[in-house]
Amino acid sequence: MADHSPPSISNLPQEVFEIITSNLSTRDLAHCVRVNRTWSDLFLPQLWKTIEIRDRTDYNRFNTHDTLKALLRNCHSIQTLHTCNIKWIWALASMTTRCRNLRSLTLVRDHNALSVSSELVTLPPRDLEASFARQAIYVSSALPILLKQNRGLQHVKIEGFIFHPRAGCRTLDYILRSLPTQSLDRLDIKCKSFLTSKSPADDIDSAVFQDGEDGDGQEDDRPYALKELTLSGRIESSDALVAFLERCPRLESLILRSVSDVTLDQLSAVLRKHCPLLSRLQWESENCIQGDAEIANLLDASSSDSGRGWKSIQLPFMLNFGPLSVQALLRHASTLTHVSANGWGSIASSDIQTLLCSAPNLESLNGQLVVHSTNDGRVAEMVLRAQDIMHAHASWTGTSSLKHLRLMIHGVPRPDVKCDHKGRPFPHPLPEVTPSYSLQVQERVCQQLGAMTQLQTLVLGRPDINPKGVIELAERLVRLHPTLGALVREHQYQCLELSLESGLGLMSELKELRSLDVTRMAHRIGVAELEWMHVNWPKLETIQGLFSHRLWEGHGNSDWDGSEAVQDWMKAHPLGVGSSFYN
Repeated sequence: MADHSPPSISNLPQEVFEIITSNLSTRDLAHCVRVNRTWSDLFLPQLWKTIEIRDRTDYNRFNTHDTLKALLRNCHSIQTLHTCNIKWIWALASMTTRCRNLRSLTLVRDHNALSVSSELVTLPPRDLEASFARQAIYVSSALPILLKQNRGLQHVKIEGFIFHPRAGCRTLDYILRSLPTQSLDRLDIKCKSFLTSKSPADDIDSAVFQDGEDGDGQEDDRPYALKELTLSGRIESSDALVAFLERCPRLESLILRSVSDVTLDQLSAVLRKHCPLLSRLQWESENCIQGDAEIANLLDASSSDSGRGWKSIQLPFMLNFGPLSVQALLRHASTLTHVSANGWGSIASSDIQTLLCSAPNLESLNGQLVVHSTNDGRVAEMVLRAQDIMHAHASWTGTSSLKHLRLMIHGVPRPDVKCDHKGRPFPHPLPEVTPSYSLQVQERVCQQLGAMTQLQTLVLGRPDINPKGVIELAERLVRLHPTLGALVREHQYQCLELSLESGLGLMSELKELRSLDVTRMAHRIGVAELEWMHVNWPKLETIQGLFSHRLWEGHGNSDWDGSEAVQDWMKAHPLGVGSSFYN
């Protein structure tokens, strides 16, 4: 006899049930738990599956005796834990038979939350600092226990207070020896500084590190599964980190934030020898002081032999990025797909030209403008000089696959530019050339750009990043280095005009172009050019920096009155520039 019982949520397949619960908020899940005992059994594990304590409100809600009891009852259901609560780490470490299903663990010291017991706030400053230090060390002794009992962890992020300077290196060593390496995919370690540990006679008790140091070792001798490593802080010396990386042959991605020279030297050597799959480097630093040789050594950490090497490189502003670094970068040209730089202090235009001519798989070249100045007073940005394009015999082999290009092309002769963007004469006039030579240069540049048939984003202008800072820096540099006026001004005057008369028609094959940026460029895009783009660039959505009054032609000397016509054309095409939006 057929079962005609009404459908029930308890009869749903588990994968369908999890899809439903993944779209419910914590409040929704809490309401479901309260419906009845059956629903409580179903929804309670989902309610505890992800626990995040990110701010003071969360901390206060979870920092109660009842919540801690509930944690201990349901810790077997927790898979994702993001916490700044010291007590929780101790409590979970004590549940060695139940808390074994963590997949993601993030331990941070959130400045917006209370990360120590509330009673400590009444202590004198010196006692408060000692209490912070002691709690940091005790947490760092409990954390390895938690790591060892959760062998299924895939992502671990640890930062801040547990790496107290007095025991930072020992803490790091202890944690690295306790990581569940066979399943761990991502590891993120952040601290201000790892200093050399003091002796056991310190006022901070080091005995907490003794328990477990000779206990469980790694699971076996198989290679570790780690694919992404993020390091932040000064690691003056860590044999454990070196030993750890020696067994990470699957490492693909390295993310660095403000590391010391010692750390960089250690990493370069061990990565080059033991991590053959390393292909992605993301280096973030507000003040990169490393020298040319140190930068080059890190770029050589990925093997460039047998088709291997860096695929994606993102580097900060580097004043000392010099010849050695350039050569190290170019050794990976055949494998590079994404290159991003926040201004390279010493990279020459010819080096950029070489990269474009030797990178057949390049998909993105992002030369960002940053508020730094180089040794010769220029604003730090990736600049390609038009003369290098003119004199080069090779074509840009990487352009056929390029999808995103952000690059300043400078040195285009523009005899039509007489004044700055406000109509003021230049204190040092631009070089005088004939209109025919200007046309020849622009056509050559447009021809090279026109070969980028897969291009989706083209940024030739100077978009707003920190407009006030950029403008102030530019004006200050003009005063200090008047001979470099054309380089440091906020506007570009020796640039492509992008008119039909100057070679725009040579870029008709950019059928995939979605976005064009000509901000602060002395361009000549008018209604005729917009009509041409409408037909030839059917997917083009926006043109940043389009509107211009062309005051750089000089007051009273301009015969162009199309500013209002351009605005009217754009208003008549509200969906985008390209024709595909109107089919």
